[in-house]
Amino acid sequence: EAAQAFYQAELARNEAAQAYLKQRGITEAFAKEAGFGAAPDAWEKLVTHLRRLDISADLIEQSGLASRSERGTQMDFLRNRLTIPIHDSRGRLVAFGGRVLGDEKPKYLNTRETALFKKGSTLFGMHRAKGALRDGALVVEGYFDVLQLQQQGLAGVVAPLGTALTEEHLHQL
Repeated sequence: EAAQAFYQAELARNEAAQAYLKQRGITEAFAKEAGFGAAPDAWEKLVTHLRRLDISADLIEQSGLASRSERGTQMDFLRNRLTIPIHDSRGRLVAFGGRVLGDEKPKYLNTRETALFKKGSTLFGMHRAKGALRDGALVVEGYFDVLQLQQQGLAGVVAPLGTALTEEHLHQL
């Protein structure tokens, strides 16, 4: 949640991320509601911010928000990306997706898997879709497919996170 607040504050300063959202048809109001943010084009800005909040280096790394360089320095996992919060089916923030703002590859990247986040068992958008699933589910390809349809009022929309639809996903649905 501290990382989410950081990313949301960074979005207000990141013109490229704001322009990308506008290009994709995401309104400012929905961007706030959905929790979009921005990871700055810096190696340690999030890590430094979290350490100032007395969050331990171990916890930062265990959360998937940072990794270690070859020299052992802790660095931000997401850099120069639009951030998209990923919630579990109960609505708890468990990870982030990142859409690159430059030409780097890969275009989309999730924070790494952790004790709380497993790509093969997490459906993006499930926490918002649950109440509408009695009427059926629409499974789409990615974050923006889900978010653009939700913005238009379609509630029962989910997507796997860069993985094939798994048996665990089907069980959740």
